[in-house]
Amino acid sequence: MPGLAVVTGASSGIGEAYAERLAADGWDLVVMARRGEHLSELAARLNQAHPVTVRAIQADLSRSGEVERVGGEIGAMPVDMLVNNAGLAHYMPFADLPPGQAAELVDLNVLAPVLLTQAVLPGMLARSRGTVINVASLLAFSGAVQAAFFPKRAVYAATKSFLVTFSQALAAEVRDGGVQVQVVCPGVVRSEFHSRQGVDMSAVP
Repeated sequence: MPGLAVVTGASSGIGEAYAERLAADGWDLVVMARRGEHLSELAARLNQAHPVTVRAIQADLSRSGEVERVGGEIGAMPVDMLVNNAGLAHYMPFADLPPGQAAELVDLNVLAPVLLTQAVLPGMLARSRGTVINVASLLAFSGAVQAAFFPKRAVYAATKSFLVTFSQALAAEVRDGGVQVQVVCPGVVRSEFHSRQGVDMSAVP
């Protein structure tokens, strides 16, 4: 039975698709993203289209203070589903990756999902129900595989590998507590995720 779902990175792409489907299925939503205008438009559209309540929270989850703030907010809510979708790639050779961007990758793709999951999990376990969905990538399994359309991805792919292992291990820990954990590993999805980083998608099958 639908309840309250939190979706990060909800302003476009896969996160927006999750929000749209969950609202259509009757879930109340808290949608998060760093782009406030897009987020507000999404919340208004879903509130108008479905008999649900959609609240927008603008946050940059690559910043520790923002994660702490948001974690405190959702930790006080009866969250039944958390979709950790926010992420970025900074595709480039590792030797060229600026330290600040390397830290941003780890903070957003690894630390934020861990801390937000930690914020809502105690409540889920207390209620003996809940779902955590972590959005990783097929690149989590790419290792040293090379292809013409594969980006330089050492840190990005490693962060997504972390999400796979984290999800598998956490699922085993909480399965007797009524909480399910799922990791999603999409292939290439045509969305703003690539275009915002200037990636040429024309050669991708």
